[in-house]
Amino acid sequence: MPNDMLSIRTRGLEEVRYLLQGFEGTRAAGVVTEGVATEIVAVMKEQPDETPYQYVSRASAYGAVSNDGAPDGYFSWRQFRFVMASLARGEIRIPYRRTGTVSGAWRVDGKLSKARAVNDNDSAPYVFGKASQSRHEEAVGWQKVPARLEQYGNRIFDAGYAALKKYIDSRRKK
Repeated sequence: MPNDMLSIRTRGLEEVRYLLQGFEGTRAAGVVTEGVATEIVAVMKEQPDETPYQYVSRASAYGAVSNDGAPDGYFSWRQFRFVMASLARGEIRIPYRRTGTVSGAWRVDGKLSKARAVNDNDSAPYVFGKASQSRHEEAVGWQKVPARLEQYGNRIFDAGYAALKKYIDSRRKK
């Protein structure tokens, strides 16, 4: 069970530093990085209307995966008994209701060139992770991080550009 947070770093800002030589290029690149990280957080927090919650059973998401005869959707009888006991104790509620907790956990960590978008919710890798997303979350319609960033790439680029323009304009006024 991965306990690593999801983290998105901005790369390729060497060109920005080169283009802005003599104009505090390193600081300007940091401003871009922070602007991009802030927009990535905004994008990742959104729960788009085009993928509303749809019920997907464990059985349809996972199929027959047990080696010990557990019902479809469960990897073992032990897992099945654990889930049923959790239901009986009220620890799992049905029907499931989205709370926004995992999406809401996105935040910017660090400042300027150290800024990155992170989500340290324990469930984040299973919901958004490129290699760790669960089959169930994929079937429900959650996008993996790379797909989300590609879909909103222009918006994220525009945010970085706007941050840079604002920084340059503020320096010109001095």
